Amino acid sequence: MDLVKRANQLLAAKKFGELDLVIDKLRTKEPQIAEELCLQKWAILGDVKELEKCFDQYLDRFDSVPNSNRLTAASLKHDLEKYEEALTIAERVFETEASNFSAAEIIFSCAVNLQRAKTALRIASAMVSEAERLNQPEAVLVDYKVKQLMGTALVGLYPETLGIWDELLPHFENYPEKLTANVFACVLRSLDGVGNVREALRIIEEYGLEADDFPTTHELEMVIPQIFMSAGQEGRALNAYHEVLEKYPDRAEPRWNYSLGLLSIGRLREGFEHFEIRWQWGDFPSRKRLFSSPRWEGESLEGKSILVWGEQGVGDQLLFLSLLPFVMDKSPANLTVEVSYKLIKLVKAWYPEATVRGDDVVDTVGQSAYDQLDYQIPSGSLMRLVVNSTGKIDVNKRLMRLKQEAKEAFLPDHLLEKRVIVGLSWRSTLITETREFNYMSVLAAEEIVTSLPDDVGFICLQYAMTDDEKELMRKYDNVLVPEADFFEDVYSNAYHTGCCDVAVTAGTIVVQLAGIFGVPVLTWLPKRDWVLLGEEHYPWFDNILVVRGDANWDKESMLAELIRKLKIMLRIDQPALH
Repeated sequence: MDLVKRANQLLAAKKFGELDLVIDKLRTKEPQIAEELCLQKWAILGDVKELEKCFDQYLDRFDSVPNSNRLTAASLKHDLEKYEEALTIAERVFETEASNFSAAEIIFSCAVNLQRAKTALRIASAMVSEAERLNQPEAVLVDYKVKQLMGTALVGLYPETLGIWDELLPHFENYPEKLTANVFACVLRSLDGVGNVREALRIIEEYGLEADDFPTTHELEMVIPQIFMSAGQEGRALNAYHEVLEKYPDRAEPRWNYSLGLLSIGRLREGFEHFEIRWQWGDFPSRKRLFSSPRWEGESLEGKSILVWGEQGVGDQLLFLSLLPFVMDKSPANLTVEVSYKLIKLVKAWYPEATVRGDDVVDTVGQSAYDQLDYQIPSGSLMRLVVNSTGKIDVNKRLMRLKQEAKEAFLPDHLLEKRVIVGLSWRSTLITETREFNYMSVLAAEEIVTSLPDDVGFICLQYAMTDDEKELMRKYDNVLVPEADFFEDVYSNAYHTGCCDVAVTAGTIVVQLAGIFGVPVLTWLPKRDWVLLGEEHYPWFDNILVVRGDANWDKESMLAELIRKLKIMLRIDQPALH
C-alpha cells in the first residue's frame, strides 16, 4: 500500500504509534509530506507546544509551503501572543494572496499589539480596497472601514480618522455592535488632536461613554480624562483619572498619564511622585538599569559618592541635568554623570568637576566601578527632589558663554559682519504624525529669513538636515549651513547655538542648548505641555519665550506670530512712541 495513503488511514484512526513508523519511512522520500503529517498529528492531539515546534521546523526547512499551512502557523503564533513571528508569516501569505482576508486580519491584530501603527493602517486600507473591489457585503466593508479608522488614529492621521468616522456614522445604525469603545477612543483622540474638544465632549455626553453600564475598555478610559484636561475641566479630568487608577491599580500607564496631567496644571509634588511609575511601565522609552547602591533621596552627600544617570532622549537628559547644581550643593566627595555618548563632550564642558562617561551598562551589579558608589539616581528623579525641597523647579542654573573671540575664530567673516545672528531649527528627526503638529517645515525657516533685513545673519541649527533642506537654505548669502552632523555631534550643535544672539526653534534639543548658553529663545509649544509645569513662562531657563498654541494650530498664523515677536526682540519695525 502507498505509504502516504497508509499514513492518512492511521491518522484518521488515531493510531499514532504506527503512524510515527510510517512517517519515519517517508522522511527520506517525501520529507515535506512527512512533516505535514506530523503537523496534523500534533493538531489532533492538541499538543500546542509540539505543534509550534513542528511548524517552526517545517517553515524553516521548506519554501514551497501552501498558504493554508502558513496561515495556520500564523494563527497559532498569534494565539500564543508571539506577534512578531505571526506577523512575518502572515505577511508572506498576504504578499501572494491580496484577497486573503484571514491573513490580513492576523497582520492587523499583530500590528496593533506590536504598536506598528503604519503597518496597521497599510493593511486596513488594503482590506478596504480589496473588499470594495470584490463587492463584499456591507457588513464586511464596515468592519474593514472600522479597522482603517483605528489605523489612521494609531498613526495620528486625525483628519483622516474623522473623515472615515463621518462615512461610517450612517452604517452604525444597521451595525451598532461595530460601534465599540475602541472606536470611540480613536475618535475622541482624533478630535483632541485637531483641537475640536467641544465635539469630543458632545460625543461623551450623547453616547453616555461615562455611564456605568457602558461596555468600556481601558483605551477609552484613558482618553476621556485627557479630553477633560484639554477642555480645561481639570477637576473632572482628575476625577476620571482617579477612577481609572482605582480600576487598574497595577497598570503603570494610567498613573503615568495622571502624573503628566498633574504636572501640566502645576501640581508638582503629586505629579512628580506619580512620575516615578515610569520604571514600572513596559513601554517607557528608557532602559531600567540595575544597581546595588541605593537610590539617593536628597540627604547630605558630604564624603559620599553619587552617580546621576541619564534617561530618555538627549534633550530630556540635558533638561534634567540643568538641576545638577541641586546635587552639587549637597557637597558630594565624588560626582559621576552618565549620559548618551553624544552628550559626553558637552556635559564635561558644562560640569567640569564631574566625572562624565557613557551610559551603556544596564546591569551594574557586581561591577566594582558601580558597587562602590554610595548613591545613584536617574536624572529625571531630580525633579521630584528639587520640588520637594523648594516647591518648584528652582535651582541656580549653570550657564555657559562663548566669548566674542571664540565666535570670531569660529564663524565666517560675512556672518560676523551682521548686526545680529539668529539660529533656526524647525523640526525633530522623530516626526510621527502625532507629533507633526508641533513642528514646521524648512519653508517656514525660509520665510523667517526673507522677512528680516539683510543685516541679520542666520545659522541653521537643525540637525539631520536633508539634502533638499540644505540646498534651499544655501541659496541665501546670509545663511550658514554648517557641515557638521549635528545629529551625532551635539557639541558642535551647542557651539553653533552659542554663537547666536537669538534662536528660533521647535521644542527640540536646541531649546536646551540655547538655554545652557544663555541665548534668548523663541519657541512654540502646546498650551498644556507638561514641561511648562502649569506656569505661564518656561520654568527651566529664564531665556526662553514660549508662544503657546492650541492643538492643530494654524501654522501660518503661528509663523506670523513668531516673526512678529522676533522683530520685536531684534528691534526691527518697532512702532514709534508718541
